[in-house]
Amino acid sequence: MNKVVVNIKVDQETKKAAQALANDLGLTLSGLVNAQLKQLVRQQQLVLYATYPEQPMSPKLEAELDQVYGEIERGDVSQPHASLDSFLDDLNQLPSE
Repeated sequence: MNKVVVNIKVDQETKKAAQALANDLGLTLSGLVNAQLKQLVRQQQLVLYATYPEQPMSPKLEAELDQVYGEIERGDVSQPHASLDSFLDDLNQLPSE
C-alpha cells in the first residue's frame, strides 16, 4: 500500500508528550497516529474522553468520608432489609442532624 504524508500542526509540548507516550508503548509517533486513524476508520466513530484535573476535597467532605469509612470498618452499617417498610422503619429511627 502506498504511503502518503499527512501534516498536522500541534504545539511543541503536546508533540513531546505524545512522543514520550508512543515511546513508552513501543511505538513511533507516526505508528501511534496511524493506529488511531485506522481505528477511527474501522469503527466509523470518534471517541473522546474528557478528563478533569483532580480537585482537592473540602475539609468537611474529608471528615464525612473518614466517618463513613470508620463506620464501615466497625461494621456499624445497616443490614439488608426484607421489605421497604423494614428499611423505612430503620431509617426513621436514625437520629436527625
